[in-house]
Amino acid sequence: MTYRLLLEKLVNYLQSKSYLVVLDDVWTTELWRQINVALQNGLEGSRVVLTTRHEDVASFGFGLPSHIYHIRPLTENEAWSLFLTKAFSKCPDQNCPPEIEAHALQLVQKCERLPLAIVALGSLLSTKNNLESEWRRVLNTLSWELSNNPQLKIVKSILPPSFNDLSYQLKHCLLYCSIFPEDYLIRRTRLIRLWVAEGFIQVVDGATPEEVAEMNLMGLIHRSMLQVVERNPYGRPKACKLHDVLREILLPIVLEERFCTIYRSQVHNDQQCKAPRLSIQLNNQRETTSLEGLSKVSSFFMFIADTEPSASFSNFPSGFKLLGILDLEGLPIHKLPVNLDRVLPPGISELKKLCHLIAYGYPDDQSYSFNYVYGVRAMSNICMLKDLHVLTLLEVEGDRVRQLRNLTNLRRLGLINLRETDEKDLCSAIEQMKSLKYICFITANEDEVLRLDALSSAPTNLTTLFVTCKLEKLPHWFPSLANLKRLLLNWTRSQEDLLPKIQALPNLAFLVLIRAYTGKQLYFGAGFKKLTELQLLNFPELKQIIIEEGAMPFLEQLYIETCKHLRRVPNGIEYLTSLQELFVADASAEFIENVNGEDSARVQHIPRRIIY
Repeated sequence: MTYRLLLEKLVNYLQSKSYLVVLDDVWTTELWRQINVALQNGLEGSRVVLTTRHEDVASFGFGLPSHIYHIRPLTENEAWSLFLTKAFSKCPDQNCPPEIEAHALQLVQKCERLPLAIVALGSLLSTKNNLESEWRRVLNTLSWELSNNPQLKIVKSILPPSFNDLSYQLKHCLLYCSIFPEDYLIRRTRLIRLWVAEGFIQVVDGATPEEVAEMNLMGLIHRSMLQVVERNPYGRPKACKLHDVLREILLPIVLEERFCTIYRSQVHNDQQCKAPRLSIQLNNQRETTSLEGLSKVSSFFMFIADTEPSASFSNFPSGFKLLGILDLEGLPIHKLPVNLDRVLPPGISELKKLCHLIAYGYPDDQSYSFNYVYGVRAMSNICMLKDLHVLTLLEVEGDRVRQLRNLTNLRRLGLINLRETDEKDLCSAIEQMKSLKYICFITANEDEVLRLDALSSAPTNLTTLFVTCKLEKLPHWFPSLANLKRLLLNWTRSQEDLLPKIQALPNLAFLVLIRAYTGKQLYFGAGFKKLTELQLLNFPELKQIIIEEGAMPFLEQLYIETCKHLRRVPNGIEYLTSLQELFVADASAEFIENVNGEDSARVQHIPRRIIY
């Protein structure tokens, strides 16, 4: 039957009738355009229900009144109950025997509240004996079971249509996410930089590679292939992860296509590295790895579950010759392994096409001290790296600041060890950086004053400004930061009240003030129209916080810490109707007494309150 005949038959059948049409698992909006004409003459009460796994299809304007229902995941209790009904359907009480309950809970967690996976896995386990050894085997071989057990084929069938629908570029981006360990939270910025460095991102006119990579990331999120687990204050994904079941389905593809060699603790591993990428995932630094074929590895990742810091790492693989990407983020080590001496170039400044130079760390003491972060000393000819997009955190001295004016392509700049005498050179350099979006400046010591008034105008695209220094006043160009979304003022100890100028910033969503003001009162006027998170930390003189009605209408999180003289909750906190979380740490005994007594009624509208 031709499309035209089918359409005519549908029109004739539905004409002058009330109907309910269900379009299941719709992949593109083209289907709606094809059948739309057949659905226009139904009687009042007619409805069309469309299901899709694509956010862009769901949000398409259908030309009719519509409502999107996002299917919520099962709660933990619902997931467990569903599993019990399937796995123990033959038992009269449908209860899980105590000796296998721990394994059963882990298996349900791997399904991450996905009903189809729970039903399929529960049905499989209903055929097993309730022996601890048998359930442990299923838990340890879930990846094999997904690939080979007929009863789990329905779970494995979830992926192929979605995966095959992806472009070649997106397939590689998705497979790349399986390089990370199970339940690993992958930072958005890290993933984007890695995709670009691997060459997965196609050049698009008018957009940077990073912008195209972010579009790819959102494409995978909208297809429900990546889960957003953390967002920044203005809603942008900050960290994401692969669904456990999806990861188990992808791993055989990764190995079969030799996309990456994955070496895991307590798993039988192939000792021959046959892929251009290698991901080693260990429980601790004492575990040994014996791998061959490292000379062909171009991308190397290492993950260690044990977070106990170590001075070095003696058991580090050697034999790399073609290494282009080295990712050791999060490793509990204080210095690079000796084996890397031959991998890193002796003169990093000779890497003329280097785009990202990111090197910084945090001391073991995570208090609110002035020296809360440390960077890397600037090489003598930093000005040669003209393609740099990201440079953070660079420890500057001598004429290094003056050399920065040649780095006109920078988008993120972080400098440490700045001095008052650097103002002129620093401002001159910033004026050459037309694409700058992120600035982090830290002076050499807490008494060093940083003035930036020599800067004629602020970078127009600036979205993030982190400043750690003694600050007498905000620079004259500060009110022009129309695109600023994130602001941190640390140890500025200003005698001038900074809030009137800050509250006027139209797009500010995230504000952190750490020992930023020496006054005894903070007054939040009717501004901060887009602020969602506010942190007030280490104000030794602060005695009172006042919030005017209409201020911070969208504030969701308020953190107050180490404000020893603060006796009462902020006056006007009851006006913050969007507030979801109040966190007060290191509070005075009088504050705790008041919040549990006289001020109790003023914070009852806040769902989550943590005060100690």
